[in-house]
Amino acid sequence: MGAHKHGPPSTKNIAGGVGRGILGGLLDEGKSWVRFTLAGAVVGSVGLGGVVAYHFGLEHLLLGAGIGAAVGGVGAGLLYLFAAAEL
Repeated sequence: MGAHKHGPPSTKNIAGGVGRGILGGLLDEGKSWVRFTLAGAVVGSVGLGGVVAYHFGLEHLLLGAGIGAAVGGVGAGLLYLFAAAEL
């Protein structure tokens, strides 16, 4: 039977494990943030696009949907970041 070396783990292995854990957490957080922002953009574009189309006609639907997507996406993204900061 061969001799097995059992010693303390090297700092390189520990740092690599911690780095992978942090990177995985950041990637998961980023994915959640993007999903939340996209959902806000969809809700904003449908909501504001519908209101603008109702009041100003279908000619302005695209403009309202674009502005609604931008405002909804930014608003939802900031809401997510503020909520995540409070946890």
